[in-house]
Amino acid sequence: MMCRNVKIYLSQRLTDEKLKDIGGRFGIGESGVSQVCRRVKFKMKNDKELAKNISAVEKKLIASRMKT
Repeated sequence: MMCRNVKIYLSQRLTDEKLKDIGGRFGIGESGVSQVCRRVKFKMKNDKELAKNISAVEKKLIASRMKT
């Protein structure tokens, strides 16, 4: 479940897609996407290891976009 939530969070952070489109991909509504992102941010504040891991993935995704 957390993996799915991180995917939603990163989709929202790293793309220009609308919440509706992100939600459609994951089978949830726009408000669901917002809630998931809010929960992930909260967990990251309280779990520094999680925040570090998500940040590392985010940096790799950004770097891979620049190479193509």
